[in-house]
Amino acid sequence: MQSKSFRFIALASCMVLISVVCSVTAYAEQPDMAARRILYDCQKKAAEYTYNLDKAGDQELFDKHVAECIAASKAQPAPTVQLKSVSGNMPVCSDADMAWCSACSSNPVNTWCCTKKEGKTAPDCGFNNDQCKYTLCSGCDGTCRMPPKNYYGATNIKITNQTDADVTFMFVTGAVTKSGQLGACTDSEKIISYQWVAQNTDWCKNPQAGKEKNAGWCTGTVKKGSSVELKRTGNDAEKCLTGAIHLWPEKASCPSPNGFTQGEFTLNPTNTSTEAVNISLVNGVSYALSINLPGEAWTIQNQTRSVKVIGPNESITGDNNKPGIYPPGCTDCIQLVGELPCKNVPNSRCQATRQCHVQRGGITGGTVEFVIEKKF
Repeated sequence: MQSKSFRFIALASCMVLISVVCSVTAYAEQPDMAARRILYDCQKKAAEYTYNLDKAGDQELFDKHVAECIAASKAQPAPTVQLKSVSGNMPVCSDADMAWCSACSSNPVNTWCCTKKEGKTAPDCGFNNDQCKYTLCSGCDGTCRMPPKNYYGATNIKITNQTDADVTFMFVTGAVTKSGQLGACTDSEKIISYQWVAQNTDWCKNPQAGKEKNAGWCTGTVKKGSSVELKRTGNDAEKCLTGAIHLWPEKASCPSPNGFTQGEFTLNPTNTSTEAVNISLVNGVSYALSINLPGEAWTIQNQTRSVKVIGPNESITGDNNKPGIYPPGCTDCIQLVGELPCKNVPNSRCQATRQCHVQRGGITGGTVEFVIEKKF
């Protein structure tokens, strides 16, 4: 995500599947059509799987999953591992289950996973969600099905001020994703607007419209040592909440001297099952910000490492090579793409790997807390 203030770009945790079939030299073409179909199908699934893990081109991983897929396709699964007819009767996975399944729960192909087992490492994702390919499930005992969208309710926001002075900020809502574009919030009837925030909180004042539908902002103040919250109930609980918190009191893309810190979020998305948050320093640094995350199922993008807290970020010249942070001027996490957004914000050292997003697959609910720790 390229994060630039007042463009109101919705955070898009896109899981794009590819249908490219890669050639594999490790497997000779089989003489019978059934074997060819198996090979074709397994290659396609392996290409999709490695792409979703951001490891497209990793031949060893690709070959490994092709081999597993072919073996599974040739094997006659025992009756106890046939899940197609009974998956609807499985209990819904909990937050702990989804965290344990990790990348399995973030892969939209999978409709179930194994329940958490103490003392065991996480299962392999495998390929076929109709057969037991989660290798550490004993006979597939203890399976659960992925929860329906927003099954666990609204994910709300809390802003806490730990500094010794009141902090005025701007609360920005993102635009509805335009038709034909990839995004997390495409339904204009199922998205939280800046007007809604102003009308349903006692802290957000003076709502202003942006240039695109739903985009806008209002201003709030959180007193020293206290918090403000945005809570959603009823029909609003399942609406997408996407946007940013700008730690600067007025509309200015590149304020002096060093710009401003922003916390970005997409919660209860309507067009994906993945919530996502980050700290963006693309437009500079005004405060040290951290984010406390609810539940267990948050991981660094395309990784399995669990995350409970993001940040805090460092100063404009500090080391911001941390998960969930876009370093100053790094519009594409690992690099600057396009022109530098703010001339007064130097393009500092970007991330070595793509770890700027922290995402939560399949689970919603709880409170994401943005903590303002100190002013720079």
